[in-house]
Amino acid sequence: MREVYGRVIVKHDLEPHPGSPFHCRSLLRRLPGLGLALTACSGIHVERRAAQIDSDDLILCVPLAGKCIVRQFGREALMPASRHL
Repeated sequence: MREVYGRVIVKHDLEPHPGSPFHCRSLLRRLPGLGLALTACSGIHVERRAAQIDSDDLILCVPLAGKCIVRQFGREALMPASRHL
């Protein structure tokens, strides 16, 4: 998961939360000009470093359960689960 999905496909560093069992299930689809991923996983820390950015692709993340904390340039935002989809 970390090597193929994290470093090759989305170019992010993925680190499971320590002390909790890791699980992940993903469905990936590649369409002309668009890649889609539906992923359900245990808690992970995701980081994208400047050296990993090789395009201006848009990544949209919509948490359906749990929560997601996003940090950028010293700011932080909490993305609660969206139950309206």
